[in-house]
Amino acid sequence: MDAPSDLKLRVAALLTARKIRNLNFTVIVLNVALIVFVFLMLDQGPPILRMSRKSEEAIDITDRELKAALARSNEKLTILLMYPERWDANNVMRLPYHCGNCEVSLDKSKVENPSTKALVFNFNDPIKEIAPQTRRRDQYYVWITAESPVALYHLRKMDLKGFDDFFNLTMSYRRDSDVYSPYGTHQQLRSYRKDLPFSDAELDTWVKSKSKVALWVASNCHATKHAVARKDYVMELIKAGLDVELGGKCFQNSAANFRNHKFKFYLAFENAWHCRDYITEKFWHSGLRSGVVPVVLGPPKRDYETIAPSPKSFIYAGDFPTPRHLAEYLNYLDKNDSAYKEYLNWMKTDRKEVKERDRVTGFCQLCRILHGINVDNVYNPDYKAKYKHIPLYQRPEGPRIVYSLNEWFYGSDYKECLGVSGLET
Repeated sequence: MDAPSDLKLRVAALLTARKIRNLNFTVIVLNVALIVFVFLMLDQGPPILRMSRKSEEAIDITDRELKAALARSNEKLTILLMYPERWDANNVMRLPYHCGNCEVSLDKSKVENPSTKALVFNFNDPIKEIAPQTRRRDQYYVWITAESPVALYHLRKMDLKGFDDFFNLTMSYRRDSDVYSPYGTHQQLRSYRKDLPFSDAELDTWVKSKSKVALWVASNCHATKHAVARKDYVMELIKAGLDVELGGKCFQNSAANFRNHKFKFYLAFENAWHCRDYITEKFWHSGLRSGVVPVVLGPPKRDYETIAPSPKSFIYAGDFPTPRHLAEYLNYLDKNDSAYKEYLNWMKTDRKEVKERDRVTGFCQLCRILHGINVDNVYNPDYKAKYKHIPLYQRPEGPRIVYSLNEWFYGSDYKECLGVSGLET
């Protein structure tokens, strides 16, 4: 072999060796990168929320991020209630750590304290009269109500148009409130589950202990046409053969006289029908918490399905064409334990398996907002339209404003809520 050929072979061998070394180095780098990526993903902790809207808008909030934000919330802030409460005005309510660092107070002398960042006004008070004469730019004004539009508009004749641009946040039972404050939550249900059956054997015993069929407790029977209509509906159930015990002010019989868990069904009929998310303690406490199947009539069925522990944890009266058909079905369940127990199976679900709806609520969510922790906004059905511009872990650059309280509370509710279909007073 001549010299030039030998040189070419040696050069080719060197180039091949270099390519192999480069390839090996690339493989090593990729492996290291993969290991680092996996480590970082594991270090993030389990995701507590995953909302997939469009792929580019997917939101992942990890436990690690939230804990870091809570740890930064070391300044104690005050939420001041501008309305009387049942507890002593000198007392304060400290919120749990997962809410942020806040106290809830009734002490009006704190209104000018630099740490007082939210003033909460009850819908029924002379709000502009009790508000400070000089408004601080760093204080949120919060409007709170637990009443339906029917109660405010028809019974109390409340005109909310005078509050345009006055409030920063709304706080109510509606899921599209800035601060969601429902009558009940899944966290509360889980805390009460220790008193309810978990196993099949316990559930059998629980059902056999029920000696009565249905209970209805009501204090409002004549204030609106709707209150009259629901009483008429219950009377039709009784006429159709359903055994219903009656209690409350409507029947001069104290609700305290009844032991709810002895009944199979509780008639959780709201005094306002077709009002968005208006699901009260009748559903949560008189029904689910007591281990009783709530028979519901109020907002549309989809509103119940959104918050219920299971699609089969309640019976929607609107699914039946007449009260007689509903009475027949309830009497069927009363005589068939296996079919009835299907409505109680949600109680056996281990708390780790319960579908997560763990959006923090009420003053806990408000405290987070004051500390710039806005992660709970993503649970709001109007998130994309109202909150997408608000950072998850810091205060927005501009103020949060309720531009029209009247339009939000009255105008955006279901049209049937405030007068259509015989609901007017």
